[in-house]
Amino acid sequence: MTNRAFFLQRVNDHLRYLNNINQTLENDRCFEEHTHIGCFKGTGYTECNLGLWLYGAGSEEINALDNQTIKQQFDSLFEPHTRFHEVSKEAVKKRQNGDKPGAKILVAEMKEISNLLTSKMLELVTLLQKEGFV
Repeated sequence: MTNRAFFLQRVNDHLRYLNNINQTLENDRCFEEHTHIGCFKGTGYTECNLGLWLYGAGSEEINALDNQTIKQQFDSLFEPHTRFHEVSKEAVKKRQNGDKPGAKILVAEMKEISNLLTSKMLELVTLLQKEGFV
């Protein structure tokens, strides 16, 4: 079973993702037509470390525990995680179309989703610890 450090690392990954998206959105050069400077423009929700775990080993690990409360908490991660990535792509698209204020609004939404996701992940690890699984 995955340990507490794993969950904390996934929280950190999403905070870095948010920071990287924000830096990209603030950098005008990232959106100039002929500039290819390697700006971070996000990943799909199944491609980040948390997504890889959610849709792979995590699902198997949680199902193997046969604990409905833990499974429900695990399942509650999917929607905000997916939405986080969708909103990041929307923010990049708005910025590419010249809508800086619209992109900033979406970054604020990403922060809210990130807080929710962090809370849900910490609740999951607390449940896992309470039941002696981590």
